[in-house]
Amino acid sequence: MRLTLYRGSAVALLLGAVVAGATAQPPAYLDKLKADTAALASERATAESSGAERARLTNDLKKLLERIEKAPPPVVQPPAPPAVKPKPPGAAFSPLATDKLRSAMDLVRANEIYSALNAFRQLNLQELSAEDRAFARFMEASCLRRLGHAKEALPIYREVGDANEDPFVASSAVSQVALLRTSEELQAQLTKLRERPKNR
Repeated sequence: MRLTLYRGSAVALLLGAVVAGATAQPPAYLDKLKADTAALASERATAESSGAERARLTNDLKKLLERIEKAPPPVVQPPAPPAVKPKPPGAAFSPLATDKLRSAMDLVRANEIYSALNAFRQLNLQELSAEDRAFARFMEASCLRRLGHAKEALPIYREVGDANEDPFVASSAVSQVALLRTSEELQAQLTKLRERPKNR
């Protein structure tokens, strides 16, 4: 009987401990359950807000596409051609042009004036330096003068003198202009003298 009583009190004691443990545990589980529920609610709200944001962005994109489709296509201007800079005289110095100039001078030295004139006229002046270009034009005028075409030589001499690309050649050209004018004046005076009747 005592043993049964002892067992009963032990079981009651154990039961009390289990009940006390059971009643102590639920608040911790409840807190965790509440936290998980709050987290799920937050995730759902975030998903809903991102869904609403996505819908708003999709709507904006549709409006933009409609506006682009309604707008006239932009007029595309053809690209302007690159500006071609004019090549300054003498910029593309050519040894071949210099050789041709020397050959023309050789013809002058050989007294082949007509051939020399043709050689000077065939030179590409843009391929010569400024000094060589002035000299070539001066020699062309000199060939014309020697062939008796002073009127054709005069404007070339003036051009060389005005350009002043080579100071020495320019001053020589100015001197030739003065000489040709003096020669013209003398010729005019001689013509007048010849036309006068002779006194008997």
